[in-house]
Amino acid sequence: DSLYILDDDRNGEDDEFIVLEGDDLGWLGYFIGESKTLKLLRLSCNPPPPIGLLEGICRNRSIQSLEVKNEIADTTFLHLTPFFSNNQNLTSFTLGCDGMGSDLCAQYFLVALVKCDSLT
Repeated sequence: DSLYILDDDRNGEDDEFIVLEGDDLGWLGYFIGESKTLKLLRLSCNPPPPIGLLEGICRNRSIQSLEVKNEIADTTFLHLTPFFSNNQNLTSFTLGCDGMGSDLCAQYFLVALVKCDSLT
């Protein structure tokens, strides 16, 4: 199973969640965290994902592939560190943004990746 979190409709598939102004992404995070079948998660929306969504992603253990293709806040990877350290199924990670933002963001990114034993 796949989930694409987007800020515009790409192809109208059932696996797309289009982020609209006012959406409570904390609930989406909750359901991502509870999923036992989600294998691919792609974040491709702006602004950066809110903490509630990131916390839900961190609770998930079934994601095998994570693609982050959106604006990155300084604390995005700080909040994702538990995901990288606890999800032993993660085998693919793609970072497709234009930049890390600040040095602090790059430091949090490095800390998160060091915690991930499942990526080779």
